[in-house]
Formats: sequence, structure tokens, C-alpha cells
Amino acid sequence: MARTSGAAKMRGALTDETRVATVRTLGMDPGQSRCLPNKEDIRRGVGHGERRKRTGQRCRVIYEIRTYEILPGQAAVLHERFASSVLGNFEKHGMQNVGYWSPLIGEFSNQLIYMLGFESLAHRERAWATYQQDPDVQASRREADEKHGPQVKRITNMLLQPTPYSPPIGGGEGSAAVCELRIYDTLPGKAQPLHDRFANVTSRLFEKHGMTNVGYWTPVVGGYSNQLYYMLGFEDLAQREKAWASFQQDPEWQAASRATSEQHGVVLEKLTNVMLRPTPYSPLR
Repeated sequence: MARTSGAAKMRGALTDETRVATVRTLGMDPGQSRCLPNKEDIRRGVGHGERRKRTGQRCRVIYEIRTYEILPGQAAVLHERFASSVLGNFEKHGMQNVGYWSPLIGEFSNQLIYMLGFESLAHRERAWATYQQDPDVQASRREADEKHGPQVKRITNMLLQPTPYSPPIGGGEGSAAVCELRIYDTLPGKAQPLHDRFANVTSRLFEKHGMTNVGYWTPVVGGYSNQLYYMLGFEDLAQREKAWASFQQDPEWQAASRATSEQHGVVLEKLTNVMLRPTPYSPLR
């Protein structure tokens, strides 16, 4: 199977200058500025588990997934505003722009889904507070609303933390031109066997069969404690079909799945997935 050389492209890693500005502006513990992945982490493929050991247990990276339900006819206006000003203002206030996506298939095609990174829950609260009070942010929003009217019908969000086996965002080998967000609801008491299988077998086999491991997370606020969220990247929809087919036929995967069932019984209660395409301004693509 053809693979894309190099890591999935990611322009959202915080620069050293941004980290210093974040610490000074938000009054953060200087140690917290080491939590989010920098360019060297991404180049070396340092995962969240290794980074926590390096920086200490006070380091707790938080990712926020936000979903905007766009009003009819307003998608172009919203995307232009994000591309021209919103991403820059997010970074100005110490937020990490991770990725921005539009759903490919089905009833959710009128949505914008994006992910931001924060050093901690406290950092997130301070960053959003300073962002909302920024005169540039207020002026940009007011100008768009006066010229085009409201663009968003509804906003939902969820806060996630990376699993110990999650790679650094943007550090996975391969393409993220098409992404698949998958949500696993485990049965009571069955989350750990699932995490063990992903950590020891599944994520490695995904890479073997041409999938890009973008990230693995569990809910902190919103969602349910028995859920696993993860995202895979592909070159296109055709490559996704081939990759999943070869993965399902892999003898090592079949043996691991069978071993989990024999030891723990049924693990999954429900699986949900959404196919996504990165926007032109998405750092991760």
C-alpha cells in the first residue's frame, strides 16, 4: 500500500516565543509551558506518556473539541473569519490550534469541528477569558455579524485528555488528508482491557496497515468516563477502505481481539464514527 512519506503536516505546535508569552500573560506556572508538544517533540515522536514523565505529574494537557452548527448560507463567511483572524487570535492567547475539519458524509455537513490544546483546565479558563475580552476579537465578530448576520446556530464542546499511548499531535507517520473520528463506548468495567489492547497492539497495527495515529483521548468534561475517542488519518476514502480491510485480516489483530474476548467477554457497547476533511486553514492535514 502506498504511504505518504514524512509525518502528517502540523503547523500548530506552539513556538518558544508563544510559550513565554503565554506564561507571562496568563500567570501560569512556568513548568506548565513544557506540557504541550513543541516542534522537537513532534519531530522525535514523543508521546504524552513520555512527556508527562519528563515534565512531572503537574503537566496535564487538555484538548477541547468544539462543534459549530452553521446557519444556512453562512459557511463561507465563518470559514473566512476563522482563516483570517480567529486562529491568530487563539494563538495570541496561548491556545494551540490543533485541527479544523468539515464532515464529509451525512447530515453533519453543515458543521465546523475543531480542536484546541491547553496546558491545563486552569490555563483554558484564563485563555478563553482573555480571548473574549480582546478588542480585536470583539471587533472582528461584530463586523462579521453586522455585515452577514449570525453565522452559528449552536455550539457544543467537550474537554478531553490524551491517553498515555497517544502520540504527539501531528507526530504520526502518514497522511491526514481525510480523518476518521471514532468514539468507543465500553461496557462497565471494560475500559482498561480496551486501552491495554490499543496501547500494546492496535495502534501499532494501524500504522502497519497505512493508517495515521492522530490521537487518542478520554473525556474530562462532557461525554462519559467509559468512552475512548481517537482519530485516524488517511490519504483518501479509497485508501481508508483498503487499510481497514487489511487490518481486519491481520492474524495478529485477530489473535488480540480473540484474547480480549476470551479473558474479558464483550468489551464494546457502541461504536460511532465521523469522516472529516481538514479545512484549507487547518494546521493538521
